[in-house]
Amino acid sequence: KPKPKPKPKPKPKPKPKPKPKPKPRSATAAPRGCMVVGPAAEEQPMTISMGGGRAPPPGVSADELMAKVDAALSAGGATPAQMVMYGNMQVNLGALDAGRDTFETVLELGARVAPPDRVACLIGLGSIAALRDEGRDALAHFSEALRVDSGSVEAWTRRGQVLAAAGRLVEASADLDRAVNLLPPRSRPDVYQQRGIVRHKLKQFAAARRDFQVVCDLAPQNAVAWNSLGQCDVAMGEGEAAVEAYDRAAALDPTLKEALLNKAIAARNLAWASEAFGAYDTLVQMHPDYNAAWQYRAFMHHAVGATDCAIADTCRALELDAEELQTLHLLGLLCHAFGFFEGAVAAFDTILARDGANAAWYSRAWSLYLWRHLDAPCASFSPDRGMPGAVKEGQCKRADVRVMRTAGGDASAPAHVPPVAPPPGVNPNPNPNPNPNPNLLPSR
Repeated sequence: KPKPKPKPKPKPKPKPKPKPKPKPRSATAAPRGCMVVGPAAEEQPMTISMGGGRAPPPGVSADELMAKVDAALSAGGATPAQMVMYGNMQVNLGALDAGRDTFETVLELGARVAPPDRVACLIGLGSIAALRDEGRDALAHFSEALRVDSGSVEAWTRRGQVLAAAGRLVEASADLDRAVNLLPPRSRPDVYQQRGIVRHKLKQFAAARRDFQVVCDLAPQNAVAWNSLGQCDVAMGEGEAAVEAYDRAAALDPTLKEALLNKAIAARNLAWASEAFGAYDTLVQMHPDYNAAWQYRAFMHHAVGATDCAIADTCRALELDAEELQTLHLLGLLCHAFGFFEGAVAAFDTILARDGANAAWYSRAWSLYLWRHLDAPCASFSPDRGMPGAVKEGQCKRADVRVMRTAGGDASAPAHVPPVAPPPGVNPNPNPNPNPNPNLLPSR
C-alpha cells in the first residue's frame, strides 16, 4: 500500500489584534443636557509689585532700625547718597511719609546732588506714589528720572510696572523691553518675571514662556515662576509639561494653592482622572476654606457621573460663599441631572433675580421643558419636534450660550411656574419669516 501523504501542518492562526482601549472621556466635556461648560482654569493672580515692605536685616527689629535712621537724619551731616539710602530704608519699613520727606529734602539741594542720587530720589518718590495707587504721580516721577538718565534700568522697570497696573500693557511691554536690553545677559530675574507677566496678559504666550524659563533657570526656588510657566504651557497646548511645572511649584511652596488647583485642572483636561482627583483631594485637605477647590472638584465629580459627590462639594462651596453665581448654576445643573427639576428651576431663579442676563436663563428653559415632557405619554413626545429652539441651540453652542439666536423655551413651562422674560438684548423672534410656532426650529 502506498504510504499516506503527510498531512500538512495547519497554519498558525494570526493572533487577533487587541481592540484599542476606548479613550477616557475628557472630564472637561459637559454632560448631556448640561447647558454650560465647566469653569476654565483659574490662573494664579499675576500682580505688579513695587518691592516695598522688605524685611529689616536679621537680628534688628523694624523699630530699632527706624530709630537708628531717625537719629542719623537728625544728627545732620549726611551726604545726599546716605540720605537716599535712609529714604529707601524708610520706604521699605513702611514709613512712606518720612521717606517722601527725605527724598524731597535731597532734591531741594539742587546742583549739589549728583545725577545718580537725583535719579534714585525720583525713583523713590515714584515708588511711594505707586504703593499708594497714585499712578499719575508715579508715572511723572519715573519719567522725570528717565529724562535725567535714560539708561536707568530701575526707572524703565518701575514705569513699566505702573503702566501694566493701569492696563496700558503695550506701553508697559515696551518699557520692560528697554529694561531687559540694558541688563547684562540673564541677570535680574525679577525684571524678566515682570515682563513675562505683561506678555502673558497680552496673550504672547511663547514669549512669556521664554521669560519665565529664564526666571526658573536663574531662580529655581521661585515657586510663582514655575506656576506661571505652567500657565503658559497650558495656553500653548502643552498639558503634560504644565503638570510638571505645577508639581515643581507645589513642591517648592505647598501653600501656593493656585499651583495645586491649576495642576488638577490641567490633569482633568488631559483626562487623567486619578491625578486630577488626587490633586483636588490634597487641595481641600490643605486649604479647606478655599471655595474654588470645592467648586472645581464638584464639577469634576459631575463630569464623571458622581452626581451625589458633586452635590456634597457644591453645598460646601456655597457654605463658604453663598453669593457665587457660578456655584449656584452648578447646583441647578446637578438638581437637573437628578431629575429634581423644581430644585433646578429654584436655583436658576435665584441667579436670574440677581443677574437677569445670566446664562442660567437657557438652563432654566431646558429644565422647564423636561419638567413637563418627561411625564407625558411617549406618543405625544418627540425630542426633535417638541424641543424649544433655545434648547437645541444650547446643545450646539455650549461654549458661549450668549450667542444663541433663539430665546424660546418658556412656552412649555408648567402652569404654576411663572415664565421668565428673555435677557436684555435677546430677540425672541429674530427670523424675518417666522414659523407658525417660533419655539420650533424649521424642519429639515
